[in-house]
Amino acid sequence: MSQTETLSRLDQIVARRLRVREAETMLKAMLITGIIFASQAMIVKYFIPSIALEGDTFHTASDFFINIGSFVIAFIAIGAKATHTKMIRQGFAYVGIFVLIVGIVIVCDEAYERLNAPIAIPNGWLMVTGFVGGLGNFWVHKILDSVPRHHQTHTHKVLSAHVVSDMILSVVVVVSALVALMFGWHKADPIFSFLAAAIMAYIVWTLIRGMKSGACALEHHHH
Repeated sequence: MSQTETLSRLDQIVARRLRVREAETMLKAMLITGIIFASQAMIVKYFIPSIALEGDTFHTASDFFINIGSFVIAFIAIGAKATHTKMIRQGFAYVGIFVLIVGIVIVCDEAYERLNAPIAIPNGWLMVTGFVGGLGNFWVHKILDSVPRHHQTHTHKVLSAHVVSDMILSVVVVVSALVALMFGWHKADPIFSFLAAAIMAYIVWTLIRGMKSGACALEHHHH
């Protein structure tokens, strides 16, 4: 085997290792996001009827679908020389966008109703839930960030941006609960829910723009 062939073989082994690591990273991120989503959904349904938290839950669901797509792509890419994974990635991204749009409509509708008929919410528990959700997102962000920046694919970068926006929504939930607790203001939840919906709308716009520019086409790129 010539020196060039040996180097080429080494390059392939290194590239494959990087792809395996990417898939492992995506799997971890997907599992944690799935747990956060399931927990939030249960809490909203059975314990804390907060619309701001519901908005955060829709965003986590959207993250989860995009995360599944990212993992599938990364897994397929391990054994593939040329990956035609654009359609899968876009499919999951569109599901994520659709979930967000449904979430925006439901959150705005419920927040509008709640403005006229505010209800008491266990804001202490809501704060704890928002804080724990934010910590979970921060953990996912650290996992995604553990891959060196120059080895991160487009998929990876879009997912990181999503997780950061989810952390922002968790902050909205915590602030909403804090304001309601400090001032006994029952309209805090619906008012802050409109803010959450606005952030979600901005994320939808960013994602759609990314799809159009090809930033979400996300085939595996190596620099």
